[in-house]
Amino acid sequence: MRRLRLGEVLRLRKEVVHPHDKPRGRAVFVGLEHLESGSGLRTGALDVDLEHLTGRKPKFYKGDMVYGYLRPYLNKVWIAEFDGLCSVDQYVYEVDGSLADAEFVAWFIRSPHYLARAPVQTGPGQLPRIRLEEVAAIEVDLPDLDQQRLLVSAIRAQMAEVARARSAAEFQLDAVRALSSARSSEVFHTSEVTRWPRKRLGDLASNDDAFADGPFGSHLKTAHYSERGARVIRLQNIGRGTFLGEDKVYIPIEHYWTLERHSARQDDVVVAALGDGERPAGRACLVPPDLGPALVKADCFRIRLPGHVLAPGYLAAYLNSPDSLGRMAGAMRGATRPRVTLSIIREVEIPLPPVVEQVHMTRKLNEELAEAGQLLQRLEQELVTIESLPEALLRRAFAGEL
Repeated sequence: MRRLRLGEVLRLRKEVVHPHDKPRGRAVFVGLEHLESGSGLRTGALDVDLEHLTGRKPKFYKGDMVYGYLRPYLNKVWIAEFDGLCSVDQYVYEVDGSLADAEFVAWFIRSPHYLARAPVQTGPGQLPRIRLEEVAAIEVDLPDLDQQRLLVSAIRAQMAEVARARSAAEFQLDAVRALSSARSSEVFHTSEVTRWPRKRLGDLASNDDAFADGPFGSHLKTAHYSERGARVIRLQNIGRGTFLGEDKVYIPIEHYWTLERHSARQDDVVVAALGDGERPAGRACLVPPDLGPALVKADCFRIRLPGHVLAPGYLAAYLNSPDSLGRMAGAMRGATRPRVTLSIIREVEIPLPPVVEQVHMTRKLNEELAEAGQLLQRLEQELVTIESLPEALLRRAFAGEL
């Protein structure tokens, strides 16, 4: 085992393709966006026409190590599988094969040991970065080449196990989410439901307080936030059927009274104007009983309809159904900035059985979704644990414990 500086093992390639040189032909471009963090995997590439090249591009060759020096904690290190070009925020190194295995060095740079020794620089208006001379000065412990290759093989094998575990957990997550979505859709498409009258939410309002959005502009700004007082309900608090209460923001109670028309209280339904993925725009939840004085912020809406006509839980369940979310997504299409609006919400048509039936349906659906939610939570925690394994594995590998 010997300790060397990376500058003794790596040789910086300085070949650059520049538009001023009027290059011709085509090349494959691999940028930071095409590299997966921490794994060394390439997820994409671009075929580029060199005659239309914008800006200079470093050149790499098969077997070179391509290293993203911006935000080095992302661990974007790739061993090139072919010749090509990369972005100027990547260093290209040729590894001295008489001293080190290229993959061994790449795994070292992805490891916590490297980051602990790397003096990452941050300047005003700049992303964190590591400079050439700083990379060169970092020390690495090098066993003989055979031992390096054995360690690389062991890392590969264990990373493959991690990838399989991740894929299995993600498959199960997708299956549970699909099942929950299907059940939410199914409950509103039974033959009985199709016989019920459908009513516009706007037609069910009994007063001007039925619908509210967040305060406009300067009426509620970050500068108004305080350590206690009235709770501010923001986008990140609105889950799909669940109020997410960990992210807490308050305003002074005196300021709250000036914004009371934006208030939200227990069993009001709050709706998110923006979202994507698992938290789509139009998702809704009930305001919980223990929140105290509260109001909705911009991009959030509050619905307060007569309880003898429409049970709040039933309304939230319908708004979260694929049927309602799909209709709202359709209503947003073509907008300059796609978002749910109060006008869209007022136009939502909801199947309207007797309130007793609404409550019964909602209770049954919530029980089924709660079981799925508990399973989702376990799977998500399992995925978090799996995602932490590569770092732990590399920590052990370069501490001589693998």
